[in-house]
Amino acid sequence: MVFGSLNRFNHLNNSKIVDLYKESGFDYAYCSIEQLDDQLLRRMSKGQKVNQIDSSIRLLKDSNIRLGVSLLYGFPYETEKSVSFTLDFTKQWVDMGPIVLVSESILSYHPGTPIGQGKRLEFKQELLDSVAEK
Repeated sequence: MVFGSLNRFNHLNNSKIVDLYKESGFDYAYCSIEQLDDQLLRRMSKGQKVNQIDSSIRLLKDSNIRLGVSLLYGFPYETEKSVSFTLDFTKQWVDMGPIVLVSESILSYHPGTPIGQGKRLEFKQELLDSVAEK
């Protein structure tokens, strides 16, 4: 069985931790880049910085751990430059090999986007059950 993890770049900045994931059998991680701009990340309350994203990807690449990432657009404070920089950065890592999957979200219900502001989203089992019954 292949193991992966949903993780955060700011938790994968230590080579010993990344090595422990690899030694434990993990060969895939999925993390959110969102947008590669420290100001945007701060406004989204991501708790990570651009340098942490970059260094984590390097550590994962060195450990041969494949990576999936998510990108997020639709912020009122994003710029064409921030979106282009994010896409260029992501393409660079796709071309070098560690990023094998890119998921893009536009105007998702993230708390920092206009559509997500003021929303409290939570999982409701009864909704899943009603869909399963149909």
